[in-house]
Amino acid sequence: MRNTISDSRCASTTTSNQLIGISAGNGSGAVELTRIRQNTLQRDTASNGFTGINFVSLSGWIYVKAHGYEISRNTIGGHNPSDGIVIQNIGSLSYGINNSTSHRNYNVDSNSIIGMYVTSGSTGTSTLYGYFDNGSPSLGHRNLRGNIISKIFGPNTASSSNTYVGLQYSTGSSDNVLVSNNTVSNISGFATIRGLYFGWGFDLGQISGNTIDSLYTSNASNATTAIG
Repeated sequence: MRNTISDSRCASTTTSNQLIGISAGNGSGAVELTRIRQNTLQRDTASNGFTGINFVSLSGWIYVKAHGYEISRNTIGGHNPSDGIVIQNIGSLSYGINNSTSHRNYNVDSNSIIGMYVTSGSTGTSTLYGYFDNGSPSLGHRNLRGNIISKIFGPNTASSSNTYVGLQYSTGSSDNVLVSNNTVSNISGFATIRGLYFGWGFDLGQISGNTIDSLYTSNASNATTAIG
């Protein structure tokens, strides 16, 4: 089964209100969830922040099987600019996929996050992640593979504290994690630009076969860099 969410709009200008395509966790009800798969989110416009897939806080009433869960083959945005995600305000926090859970096993496989655009504003701090993981799992097996993250664009003049990241993995514990064969490309704006970014909890990890291409920052200050 394929689900499509398109042509959605959120007109809120407050920082606490976001446009979210799919949300699970945070006490969303007693369900057993093993797959978020083959969903399409495109042509959506948010006046503030946007999250395509929000999967967090599995300590509530969301249950997963012992072997873990899967987020795979989802499409957020598209190669055609008209299919992209438009965020109409700097000062926002946005994610293509926010996967920050306490579960030790999962696969994030073959998702496409293409076309997230911050289009207006000249003040405030804008942070945008293609894929974000800041959970607190116990030791397990996690795979991030074959994902495409591309065309994350912000204005060329804005706050110097803006940050645009293709894929960030910064969990709070040691993990056996494989990050392989992902493609991160075409990220630009007046911001700190990071292709793949890893924080703590990566001492048992492996990074292999990834492609990082065409990262550009228009901020020439020493505090702002483009990092592969």
